[in-house]
Amino acid sequence: MLKEYKNCKICGRVFFKTRYDICPECKRIDDEKFQLVRQFLKEFPGSKINIVSEYTGVSERRILRYLREGKIEILDSDQNFLTCLKCGTPIKTGKYCSQCYRRFCDTVKKLYANPETSNDKSETEARMRFLNRNK
Repeated sequence: MLKEYKNCKICGRVFFKTRYDICPECKRIDDEKFQLVRQFLKEFPGSKINIVSEYTGVSERRILRYLREGKIEILDSDQNFLTCLKCGTPIKTGKYCSQCYRRFCDTVKKLYANPETSNDKSETEARMRFLNRNK
């Protein structure tokens, strides 16, 4: 089996494909930065994002990514900071509210339960052709 290569989304280096979009070195650095944020929030729970960024040296953009990845969450009092990407409802962590996430999961389950209802043609019905790109 051939290993696949990817370009790191942070530094651009080529690396063997893993489940992450970043190379092992950038992943290590990202993990270290997350630990700084995590430790700061343990000592000072309820801190605002700009304060966490200022004291840890971790960018606000990166902290927002940690929120979207579900690694940290917002306290109840600041619920309007992060919103569902689909409907705009305030959320504490992640990308989607529980209702949109549940709808998405239900849709996926239905598609897997009844694949013939999909508008896509089955693999055996799809037509192909050769693209001659050596002109």
